Formats: sequence, structure tokens, C-alpha cells
Amino acid sequence: MLRYLHAAVLVLAAGILSAGCAPRPAAPRAPVAVAPTSTPLRAPATTPTPSLTSTPSPRASGAPAPATHNATATPTPTIPPGMAGACGMLRLSYGRPPTTLNSHLALGVQDIDAARLVLEPLAAYSPRGEAIPVLAAEIPTIANSGVTTDFLTVTWKLKTGVVWSDGSDFTADDVLFTYRYVSDPQTGAVDRTAFDNILTISAPDRYTVRIRWREASQQPLEGFTGTSGQILQRRQFERFSGGNSRGGPNLAPVGTGPYIVREARAGDRIVYAVNPLYRERARGKPCFGEVELEGAPDPVTAARAALVTGQADYASVLPVDSAMLDKLAAVADARGILITRPGAGVERLLFNRTNPDPALGDYRSELTERGGAAHPFLSDLRVRRAMAMVIDRTALVAQVYGHAATPTCLALNGVAALVTAMAACPPVTDTTFLSATTLLADAGWYAGSDGVRHKIVRGQDIRMQVLFQTSANPLRERAAAYIKAAWERIGIDTRIRAVPAAVFFANPEFNASAAGRFYADVQMLGGGPDSPDPASFLKTWTCAEIRTRLQYWSGNNYERACTREYDRLFGHLVREGEPGWRAVLASQLQEILLSDLFWSPLFVRNTVAAQSRTLGGVDLNGVWDSELWNVADWRRLN
Repeated sequence: MLRYLHAAVLVLAAGILSAGCAPRPAAPRAPVAVAPTSTPLRAPATTPTPSLTSTPSPRASGAPAPATHNATATPTPTIPPGMAGACGMLRLSYGRPPTTLNSHLALGVQDIDAARLVLEPLAAYSPRGEAIPVLAAEIPTIANSGVTTDFLTVTWKLKTGVVWSDGSDFTADDVLFTYRYVSDPQTGAVDRTAFDNILTISAPDRYTVRIRWREASQQPLEGFTGTSGQILQRRQFERFSGGNSRGGPNLAPVGTGPYIVREARAGDRIVYAVNPLYRERARGKPCFGEVELEGAPDPVTAARAALVTGQADYASVLPVDSAMLDKLAAVADARGILITRPGAGVERLLFNRTNPDPALGDYRSELTERGGAAHPFLSDLRVRRAMAMVIDRTALVAQVYGHAATPTCLALNGVAALVTAMAACPPVTDTTFLSATTLLADAGWYAGSDGVRHKIVRGQDIRMQVLFQTSANPLRERAAAYIKAAWERIGIDTRIRAVPAAVFFANPEFNASAAGRFYADVQMLGGGPDSPDPASFLKTWTCAEIRTRLQYWSGNNYERACTREYDRLFGHLVREGEPGWRAVLASQLQEILLSDLFWSPLFVRNTVAAQSRTLGGVDLNGVWDSELWNVADWRRLN
């Protein structure tokens, strides 16, 4: 068992998770007593010890299995030994064309998946959160001395005898090079932050990698597991790192995976052949001898190819209206089925606790102790609670996102959390709106003749007006319009600003319209744990992560909100290795986020794909890893 990793699901306590979606009649439950000491906490003997590998399946825990439309259960055949390549061609269709086969420079899912056919990480995450060795000989744990008891050092033992597709040996030197490649700021790697906690990395021998963390890490697989962990060959990429990263072999990497690139046209299609040196060939893997990954003209065309015409075996990146997807899947003699799986990323509303008024100049959205000012009304929990409770998440998802989302009122979401997440969102009725207006009135905001809430502050009449910003895309803009209507019903004048994604997600140091500056009252964006352990995600709301002008707007705490209690509990979490206590501490941290409404969850992002009825072995991921994480196991059904 993995004693140090625990799926985010395990920290969800059903009885305390409705905060942030409805007002509470009483104060938040007091956290468990935790002694202020640096000594790691230990759970009592009766505390259950959850682990990643023992996480119950959604069906076993009472949650529904991932939705599969028009599908019937089909036995999964095994691949006969020696039959590698016997299944013919696998045809993949993506709603956006791939632009690179270097996952560290990926612009989207299509690039990560295109790379995963060739490149491999040290370990993979299954959709259920299990850590599975790929290029590693085993998963490092305390039990096998791969993780030290102070959680400051992790040692990876690599598989021996693995060769690159050009015949050269895969060694620890390639792992060290990949770290240097990704961590060089000039490379522009999209996953660089996954390696930020590494203090030193070394290779005691050709098949051992040792990492020393800057801070004790309860996520010893951080960096080299899943989508961020794909290893590049040093010999091929050494001349193309740093400022030269956009040139060179990004469309034709040498890999250790099941396939090699035979033909690649960026923005169009990639054709792969079986890697003749793949270590699993003697076991009949991969079954498909060729793979064609094609970028369709649009997502609807990609979906139709797998669902209707049979021109594709698998289709992904499908931001398509749910009614259209259902219509395609329901045609007579449909060749494919829709499959979905709830993810871990949550779309959420962020409430600015500082004042973004342009009149403050350089001190807009700054902490009061740095010259800024508190937000004139979002600093009041009653106002934040009123705004959160009137949003009908179930209706929002049904009207805007359909298959692509699942309503939630949780901060932490995992594979088996669907039932809890659905139950945590109370229905929104006329009574809900009445309760919200009562909260605003209690906070001193009265209904004006213009239909907008007002308040007299130091002799001035303040009008409750909200600038609500998000990235520009049709679905988010429709969602913003839906939320605007709910807020205006309780007297909050709401203006929507849709910022181009390239600007919204840009470096805030150089872009005043970036989300990191937060020059708005409320903003909507997504995010979630990048591994089954939520510690790095929960770190976001510590005081040290607050973005400020003097720190060049770095950090991840957009809301500029933190508490001493949260920081104290988080400090215990990162030092605690006992699974039972880690689950308790993580749920306590989630309780603070939801009860104080640091932000308000809206829905969980789902992975949506379409697959042929003749395709077997698909284990839909997209939660912690690439959708093609187990493509070597895919096969043709008779």
C-alpha cells in the first residue's frame, strides 16, 4: 500500500461539506484539537488508514459508475502473447489538432495525448488514483526505503534493460536532464511548477534517482508522475532546451513508449508505428500496429467520426453542446458510445477580499497592510454567502455544460465523490432567494428604487455593483450570464467582462488584465489537485501564497484571503504522514475554505470522449493522467 498518498476523495466528510452553497444556522464546526508542535501527528489506533490503492470503486462506495451511454457490458479479452500489432490501425480523432509531441510544451489535451504514445513517465496515475510504475521499477514508499520518514527525500529505482527507440539505454541521466529541461525558465515548460519543490536531484548510479525536497513533501511522486513526468532523451534534446526549446525534435521525439512517430504534420495528423524495441512486445503489446491521430476540422466532426460514421475508433476534446452529442449517439446503427468520467478540477467563483477600485492606483487589489483597502462589501461573509447560495448549480450545468460537468459544492473532488458532491448542493428555490436578500439586509444593504442594493458608509451612498470577469469562451460566457441573472434578482448590479484567454491567463507581472492581478470583484476560473493527494492544491490559500505587487503578483492565492488557523493546520498536514490524520486535516482545511467562502465551487469538470463499439481496453482517464495512459492495452473486439 502507498502510505503517503491518499485520493482527495478520502478527505471528504459528508456532514460538513454543504458550506458555501447555503447559509449555516450555526458557526462552523471547531477543528479537531491539534497540538502546536512540529512532531508529526499520529492517529489513534482506531482511526481507519486509507490509502490510494485501497480506495473503493465508485460503485462499491455507493457512487454511480462513470456514465456510459448506449453501452453494454463487454468482456475484456486479453492480448495473446506474440500478437503485438495484430489489431490493425487505431484511429484517433481530436476536436483540436495536435501541435507538438513534447508534453512539457503542450497547449492542450491533444498535445499531451499525442506525446503519451511515445514518451513515458516514471509512474502513471490510473483513473482511480492508483500509482503504477512505468519506467520506475517500483513506487517509492517508506516501507521499501524509497521515502525517508522525514518526507524530505525520495529515491526512485528505475527499470533496467529499458531502451529508447533508437537503441540507446534509458538511464537516470535522462531523468536528471528532463528536470533541468523543465525547470529552466527559458524553456517555457507548462508543467514547471510540478518541479518547484525540488532542492537537489542526483543519480547515485545509472538506475537510481534521488530527490531532496525544499520542504517536506507528502507527495513523493510529484514531478515525474502522470502528465508532467514524461521523460525526454538527453542525447536528443540537450541542444534544444532553454531558449532553443521551440526548435528541434518536438514533433519526432525518441521515446520508450509503445509507438514511434512515422509521420507528423503539426496542426493536422500524426501517424505512429509500433516501437520495435518496446519492452512489452513479447507480451503482445501494443495490439494496434499503427495509430493515426488526426485533428478534426471541429469538435462535432470528431464526435461524429467515432459515434456515427465509424471513421474513428476514439474521439476526444469535445466541447460540444450536450444535446448535439446525445443526438449523434442516438442515431440508428450508431457505431460508437459516449463515455464520461468526473474529474478533479472544479470551476469556481473567486471573491476578491481587497478593493480593485482603479482610484487606488498601484494599490488596487492590494492587502490593507501594503497600502490597499478591504473590499467594500465582499469582505463581509454574509454578502459572499448570499451570492453563493442563489446559484442553482444543477440547472447551470444542465443548461450550459451537460456531459462536460457535474454540479458540486465541494472544494476537493475526486473520482468517487459524485454522490457526495451532488448531495452537498441544496436545491435553489424562491425561499433561497428570500434568505439571500435577508442576509444582505442584515449586512446593511437595502433595496434601492433602482432595484440595486445600497448602503450608507461614512455618509456616502455605496451602490452594490460587481465587475465579474472570466476568460472568453462561449460556455464560460453563457455560465457568467446565468450567474449574473441570479445576482441581479437579489439586487446586485453585475457587469461581465470576458477577457481573451491568452490575456486572462498571462503573466500578471506584465499584464494588468490577467487573472493574477484580479482587478475585478469576482472572477470565474478552474483548477484542482494535480495528483490524488490534495496537499499542493490546499497550499494555495496559505498566507504565503497571496499575490502582491511587491512580489510581482506571484503566488496562487488570487483571493488575498487567509487565516492563521488555516496556515497552522496546513503546516501540520505537510508534516503528517499517518493516512488517518492526513484525511482529518485535509477535511478541516476544506471546511475552512467552504465555511468562510474563500471561493465558491460550481461544478466538476468531466472528461468526455466517444469510442467505437469495437474498441476494448479503454480506461478513461483525464483525472490525473493522459486519456491514452494505457493505450498499450487497447485492442479490437470481435
